[in-house]
This record gives sequence, C-alpha cells and structure tokens, in this order.
Amino acid sequence: MIVIFLAAVLFAGCNGGSYAIRSGSINIYNDFMDGEYKSFSGYFYKELELEKGEIVRFCLDEKTSCGNLSFGFEDGEGNRIAEIEDGFILEVPESDSYRIFAQGEKHEGEFCLRWIAEPDGDPYESVEMDDVESFIYGKINGTMTSAEEIEALHQLQFVDWAEFSALGQEPV
Repeated sequence: MIVIFLAAVLFAGCNGGSYAIRSGSINIYNDFMDGEYKSFSGYFYKELELEKGEIVRFCLDEKTSCGNLSFGFEDGEGNRIAEIEDGFILEVPESDSYRIFAQGEKHEGEFCLRWIAEPDGDPYESVEMDDVESFIYGKINGTMTSAEEIEALHQLQFVDWAEFSALGQEPV
C-alpha cells in the first residue's frame, strides 16, 4: 500500500498545471498533447528529462475560434527557453528536467502538439516518409527509426486521432 502511494506521489509531477476548461479536455501522451474545448484558460504542461545536445523537433496543428493560445519550452526552474511553433527544432542546452507547455487565455478551439527527442539528432537533416499508415503501424509495434517518426509526426495532422488512440496510444 505504501509503495503504491509513493509511486503515485513520484509520478504526479510529470504533467499538470493550473487551468480551467469548459466543455472539453486536454490530454497528455508520451510524445504529444492534444485538446479540444469551448474554453481553456491557464497553463498545462508535460515534463521531460532531456540530455544536453539532444535535438527536439515539434509539430503543431491548432485551430482557434477565439482567444489566445501559445506553446513554449522551459527549464526545470521555470525559465522560458523558447516559444514553440510548427516545425520548431531545439537543441537542448543542458541535461535537465524541462517542460513543454500550452498556455491559453479564453481560447476556444483545438490543438495537437507533437514532439520527438533524438539523442544523436542533426537539426539540419531532412527526413522523408510518404506513408502515414506505416507510421501508425510502426509506432504501435515499436519498429520506427527516428527519422521516419519525425516526418510521420508532420504527416499526422491528416490522421483521425480517435482512431489512432483506439489502436493503442494511451494517455500517460
């Protein structure tokens, strides 16, 4: 019983925030966060442990009916390092705990922010992949290379996320 409680306490800091959502939700997964709602105000984050020199690639798809929504990357002390936009690539400055976050102000709409961290990545390397279904199959079965996965993440804006979740991606 005590072990279960301690495990819950240790993992509670991995994601969260201070926010209010009306008629919808925001979900956190291992390598993406998404949300759809009538109104989102506040701060929602995913915490990651990253090593110096890792390359993190982001893909953002968002739709706004009204309000403001922004995304950012900050260090373990809450210092903002960068604003995240679609296609943003970041080289991790130091080994540390980092947060990827969404910040909304009376935002009505939806978003999907995806990322991948590559230990030996090259921020200038281009990647190619045409078959999104291969990505979904590979992601579920653990057979993707990082270059294939990066390009597939850019292609996923055309995938039905409900179908993708039904295939095995579970919230964390």
